Order: sequence, then C-alpha cells, then structure tokens
Amino acid sequence: PRLPTAERLIEATFERKSCILKPTFIYGGDAFGIDPPRLPTGIGSIIEAILGLYPIQATSEALPDVLGVALEAPVNVESVAGAMVNAALGLDNSRVLDSREDILMAASKRPKNRTTTNNAESPEMKKRRDELKSILSEHASDYTPEENFAMLEELERLKPASMRPTEEPLLNGRWDFCFDVEPDVGTGFIKDLFEEGNSNNGQQQQRQWIKKIVDFRGVHMEIGDGQTSIRLVVSVAVFEKDVTLILHTSLSPAMPPRKSSSSGGGGSSSNPIDDDDYDNDGTMFMEKFEGIELNGFRLPYPN
Repeated sequence: PRLPTAERLIEATFERKSCILKPTFIYGGDAFGIDPPRLPTGIGSIIEAILGLYPIQATSEALPDVLGVALEAPVNVESVAGAMVNAALGLDNSRVLDSREDILMAASKRPKNRTTTNNAESPEMKKRRDELKSILSEHASDYTPEENFAMLEELERLKPASMRPTEEPLLNGRWDFCFDVEPDVGTGFIKDLFEEGNSNNGQQQQRQWIKKIVDFRGVHMEIGDGQTSIRLVVSVAVFEKDVTLILHTSLSPAMPPRKSSSSGGGGSSSNPIDDDDYDNDGTMFMEKFEGIELNGFRLPYPN
C-alpha cells in the first residue's frame, strides 16, 4: 500500500533513522476543552482503563472504520512524550508506533544499567538482593511509589548476568499480588475492597454493604508449562455465591538472543535486525489472550 506523502518523505529522507508515531486520542493536563478537544488526566485515565480492557479492544479491532476508532483507548500525553524521547535516544528502534500498546511499550524502555557483566557475584550483591526482596514484599507500604520503583530497578540491575527470565524455571508457580504501590483504576478498586483498616465507620459500613453483593476473596497468577502459560485467577462471592473467574494467556519469548555469526558466507539478511532489537537479557515476553473461564465454563470472545 502507498504511504501518505509525509510518511514517504520522512522515510526517504531519514531511512532507518526515523520513527513515526500514530497515537489515538491524547489526553492529559488539568483543563477540559471542546475546541480544541481536551481531556484532563483524571477523566482520561478512567476512560483508558475501561476501553483498554481486552474484550473492548477486540471489539474495536473487529468493527469497521469509524465504529472501531470510537472504541480505541486514549493514551496519556506523558506516554507519547516518553515514546518520542526513547525513540530519539535510540532506546526503541521501531520505525512506526501506530497503536497505544506500541507507544506504551516504547515509553517503558529504560537504558541498560547492569551492575555485573559476568556470571560471578559477590556476597554483598546477594545480601542486597535479599534485603530488597524483603522490603518490597513485606514493607513496601512504608515507602513512596517512587522509592518502591527505584528499589525494583536496583533489584533488576542486581540480577545475575547468567539469568534469563524468559528461560528461568523459577517463574513457574503461584504469584500473589501486592497492592502496595500506586494502583490504577482497577487495582485501586480491588484494594479498597480488600483493605479493612484506615477507614471510618461510614466507610466500613459501606464496605460491608458492598461485600454482600460482591466480595473479593483473592486474586493470584499461576505460571506453568515451562513459563508458557498464565492463569489469572480472581475469586469472588456474588450474593454470597462463590464465583471463580480465570483469564488464560500464553507466553513466548519476544525475541531470541543474538547468535554470533561466522565469517564465512558473506551473505546478508533481507530483513536486517538491529543489535538492540535482540533480547539478549531474556527479559521480554509476548503475551497472547487465550480465553476467559467462569466457574469452569469457557466464555466466547472475539478472536
């Protein structure tokens, strides 16, 4: 298909040194406006959380043209800016970012900053790792979200160089969620229903009334089959009847590590891949939605 004139000029001028962003509706800031349309962060984040749910995304992709666009989730201006900066710095090598998911992924990339470059590790590194794990799992609520995020990044840097999470059997098992850091709309709602403390009598009465209708019992994630499948299990009681909702997804490594090439042959690939596109650290999965299960029954969903 022929590209629009502007895109053809950009590609012809900058070749592989350009990145074209095609965001959906961008929201952010504090002001609300009609001409031009402006959506503040508070309202935009709620709309993004709702329209970003998989069933709505799948419906949007299935609908034609304008109808599908109307259901596309908006994207935060900070994510758009982060994607632009990372593209300019070379942290993301995509040539086109034409979806909200692509923009969020590009904005999330950070410079590699590994503490160690070989398989050896000192006792101090292991001690610090254990210390960070203890803080994050048991005392995260005593720190700000920024401090928690900084500790997570430090823990990531302390990962042994030989460990590739996409191939690590330790990922398999049950993972319980901790709502200690700043939540999004969905996890914030669940957090309010789970937590009993830090509320007045009116809030406690309201919570008890809500629990008679919907009572969240727990939520956890199960990774299995050689870290290739995920089951997200949500246990609730609806009008005091137990309900188990399970979301199924599959996992696969996003990109294999770069293999050292031999000097023989002298051929070149027709689809060259930049060095930074290889997942040499083994930290990136591709996740595919596989279905929803309600009390043992599979629910239909748009494919």
